Amino acid sequence: MEFRIRLKQLREEANLSQAQLAQQIGVSQSTVGMWESGRNKPAFDTLKKLAEKFHVTVGYLAGDAWEESVLCSEPKGYHCSHENRLSILMPDDSMAPELRKDDSLLLHRSPKIPNGVILAFRYKGKTLVRRVYRMPGGLLAQAADKNTPPLYIALEEEQSDIFEPLGIVMELSRLVN
Repeated sequence: MEFRIRLKQLREEANLSQAQLAQQIGVSQSTVGMWESGRNKPAFDTLKKLAEKFHVTVGYLAGDAWEESVLCSEPKGYHCSHENRLSILMPDDSMAPELRKDDSLLLHRSPKIPNGVILAFRYKGKTLVRRVYRMPGGLLAQAADKNTPPLYIALEEEQSDIFEPLGIVMELSRLVN
């Protein structure tokens, strides 16, 4: 997918206008408009800001063919294809040491959420990654970090716009210094 299309899709999913996005990353609204129309592309530093803003990798945002063709490990009963994969950056250290802030995570989008998987999701506008367990009346989302309290997502919230599953974590990539 081309950068201009992916940028517009991510911006709209975040419910941001071009002007709002421009203000948040320090460019003009017309610059964002030129990116989305395909008349211009951002500098690498700006591309990094955009990727951080949307919790995706630079390669995913830029439409890197490699990022779109990464093979994923498939647990029994799951099939990964281009349409049901997503790459994001780990937003925090709540799942350390297994997953660390800025790790690149390859997600598998699935209509069902199996018990005990590590799931990336948006909850009340914030991107989170937690191990989830099906409980009576909802989901329990638990961080590996003992200082992060567990989150209970009621069934009503799970079925509303408050909760949006992004995908099950299938792979991670980490830069090693």
